[in-house]
Amino acid sequence: MQFKSLFVGAAILIASHSVSAQVNRCNTTEKYQELLAKDPTVADKKAQVIQLAKNYAASQGANKSQRALLVVPVVVHVMHTGEAVGTGKNISDAQILSQIEVLNEDYQFRNADTASIPAVHRPVAGNVGFEFRLATVDPDGNPTNGIDRVNMGSGATWSDSWKDQTSWDNQSYLNIWVADIGNSLLGYATFPNTTSPTQDGVAIHYRYFGRAPQNPFNSDFDLGRTATHEVGHYFALEHTFQGACGGNTANNCGNGGDGICDTPPTSAANYGCNLSITRNTCTETPADKPDQWMNYMDYMDDACLFMFTAEQADVMNGVLNSSRDGLLSSPAAQSQNFFSYGGQVVNAVTNAPVANAKVAFFNGNAKVEYTTDANGNFTTPSFREGTYTVYAGKWGYGTTEYVQNTLIDSNSSGFTIPIQPNIYYDDFTFDYGWSVATTASSGEWVQGRPVGTDYQGEEANPGADVSNDFTGFALVTGNGGGQAGNDDVDNGEANLFSPTFDLSNYNEPYLSYYPWFFNGGGQGDPLNDTLSISITNGIDTVLIETLAGTGNNVWAYRNYKLKDLINPTATMRLLVSVDDEGGGHIVEAGFDKFQVVDSLPDTISSVSQIERNLFNVYPNPTKGSVTIKLDPSITGEVVVELLDVSGRQLQTNQLQVQGNGHVQLNLSQQAAGIYLVRVQSASGTAIRRLVVTQ
Repeated sequence: MQFKSLFVGAAILIASHSVSAQVNRCNTTEKYQELLAKDPTVADKKAQVIQLAKNYAASQGANKSQRALLVVPVVVHVMHTGEAVGTGKNISDAQILSQIEVLNEDYQFRNADTASIPAVHRPVAGNVGFEFRLATVDPDGNPTNGIDRVNMGSGATWSDSWKDQTSWDNQSYLNIWVADIGNSLLGYATFPNTTSPTQDGVAIHYRYFGRAPQNPFNSDFDLGRTATHEVGHYFALEHTFQGACGGNTANNCGNGGDGICDTPPTSAANYGCNLSITRNTCTETPADKPDQWMNYMDYMDDACLFMFTAEQADVMNGVLNSSRDGLLSSPAAQSQNFFSYGGQVVNAVTNAPVANAKVAFFNGNAKVEYTTDANGNFTTPSFREGTYTVYAGKWGYGTTEYVQNTLIDSNSSGFTIPIQPNIYYDDFTFDYGWSVATTASSGEWVQGRPVGTDYQGEEANPGADVSNDFTGFALVTGNGGGQAGNDDVDNGEANLFSPTFDLSNYNEPYLSYYPWFFNGGGQGDPLNDTLSISITNGIDTVLIETLAGTGNNVWAYRNYKLKDLINPTATMRLLVSVDDEGGGHIVEAGFDKFQVVDSLPDTISSVSQIERNLFNVYPNPTKGSVTIKLDPSITGEVVVELLDVSGRQLQTNQLQVQGNGHVQLNLSQQAAGIYLVRVQSASGTAIRRLVVTQ
């Protein structure tokens, strides 16, 4: 590739690595030059930052060797496009935590590869003395795990404008954005006081954030050193080769390279990885300082970067105590109310640990979430004291509310949470990776607490969750609130896909969920606008129901015996689609409390015994009417009811029979869909499924 003007002269190729030749290690200098072109005073601001840092370092004198660890609170914004957590751009918690570990090792001189520092450079190796912590308090004072997952939307691409929309207060947090920032670019950062507050921070390609094996993207840059490098820029360090070979003597050593005397000047960036290289590309006096290619601020592969110098540490400490001193007083950096805490999630039947389960701590509307390791354990070194309601769950398990409004402090014991297996349950307390695809210009499905909308004084999005699930979360089409027309589904489809669920070992699986649908105003035929719900087993796809017309924005319970609809397999998915056909109407929808259980639904089993010989229903399916033929053994008083799938009574017929009874039900006023017929008599109670077609 053609390198930009940052690379002065010919690059020194330490070893031949095809990946190294294809990437741009860092774009910080180019970003700075763009800022400088717009505002020439940026150069003076940058120079002032360096001077303040050097003044601070000079004021410390011999005390520099006695530094205490300085806490840097971090928020990691994971910028994804709807992938499940741990997939692609939506990187796992474990990958993020591995990066924090790398930063703390590298900035505290605890990295194992310090043993590889050449003897000539070992005397100047430095301990920066920074402790990076994922923030435990967000800008509003609520608990957080320091991981901010942002769904940019299907097909969206990264640009710096996303920083303005997602940045946390740059005086209190080191903002790190992890995104697909471009195929050939590893990362970039902003120097202190050179850009707007909402642009300030570090951006890193998701493939190069964290270290293997938690970082699953195999490359020469999978050990987390890109973040180490870019955070160095964030604290005002330059590349070691920035000024090339200027400043070769003890009197002018601040004029070349990175402007720091104990990092020898280097003519150009070093690449690849060769631990035995001894090359001196600038002629120092005395000429005994070969290139410090292992310095984090050079361009070698991750495996060949493993040191800062003492004077680089001085600069960064000076910056943290001057231009970035807000980080030191940030509430997110205070540790007096933080403590180490953890627990375990286990299978409620076998008591075996459950890996990759999710545990959520709610304090009011604030949520902190953790993921269990291979042994079902989760732990955090910086849990914040508070009163919490705690939930645990996993796709393929039920969700458990473990405790309610319980004080958890440093005296609290860890706990074990059992979760029920062989249930697929999702009330969207957690993000299990429902995916979205849309052709609409607005109104994509989003997960969150519903925000009500209004259409000409009429409630469109009801702004409420299903009343009988655990938390206030649901899936809705757009969630901006205010006027419904600002964020509804327009001119296309908003499609929602469940994760795959395996029903191959279920005997009698029942599916239930709650939808709502609103369609109002506009021109044309409102029947063209629909909410449709289908199910697929990987081979066949069956339409379960379609809601059309003016719709109803009230949560409605649905319950289906899946074997009546489709053959259950190991590759089941639910498909939910909202279609605004041609535009012109206000179209919104919601979906919540998905569940598949291997038993009869509670709403039916609590009121009935299934006795298959009490009556027959025909025709089934039907369009307008149906006949209920009772078994001759049934005599006396009989109650015949038509119910919707939630068990709500729609029609009731009471009659006296002496055998061979018949009942006609008029269904002309019922919408197409699935219903239940219930017959109660002295002989027992029975229920049949009835399909009404248009």
